[in-house]
Amino acid sequence: MLDRGLGIPITLSIVYMEVARRVGFSLAGVGMPGHFLLKHSSDEGSEILIDCFNRGDILSRQDCQSRLDEIYSGEMALRPEFLHPISRRQILTRMLNNLKTVYLSTRNFRKALPIADLILVIYPKSAEDVKQRALLRYSLTLNRLAAEDLEEYLQISPTASDADEVRQMSLSIRRMLALMN
Repeated sequence: MLDRGLGIPITLSIVYMEVARRVGFSLAGVGMPGHFLLKHSSDEGSEILIDCFNRGDILSRQDCQSRLDEIYSGEMALRPEFLHPISRRQILTRMLNNLKTVYLSTRNFRKALPIADLILVIYPKSAEDVKQRALLRYSLTLNRLAAEDLEEYLQISPTASDADEVRQMSLSIRRMLALMN
C-alpha cells in the first residue's frame, strides 16, 4: 500500500498516526468533508495540517478550501469545525460509512447490512442510521426487522420531516406480515 501509493486518505492517515505514535509524535485525525487529513498541534499552539494521500503535503487553510472546491465544485465553504481533530470513534464511523457507501453503490445490500449494524453499535440512537438499516432490511426481505427499525426511527425522531411517510411504510409492512400469517 505505502510503497505503491495506493489506498484512501483515511487508511493512509491511520498508518501515519500509528507510526507517529510509536516515535512519540502526536497526530490527530481531521475529518474534513470529502478528504481526511492529519493535524499536529505543538505545545506552543501552532498547528500543521498534513495530507497523507498527497505524499504528506503540508496544507494551509486556503489549500483546504481549494480541496473542498475541487471535491464540491466550489459549493462548500471551509468552516473552522472542518479542521478540528476527531475522536477514534468518529474515525471508525467514517471508515465504516465509507465501506457502507461502496457496498450501497454496487447494490450489495447483504454486505452493507452488517456495516450498518456496526455503525449502530457505535451510535445506537442515530435516527438516520436506524432508518437506513430499516431500508436495507426491507430490501433483503427482512420485513419484521425492517418494521421494528422504522418504529424505532419514529421513537428517536418523532417530528422528522418524513415521519408520516415512515409511519405509512411501517404500517404497510405490518399489514403484509399479518396477511402472511
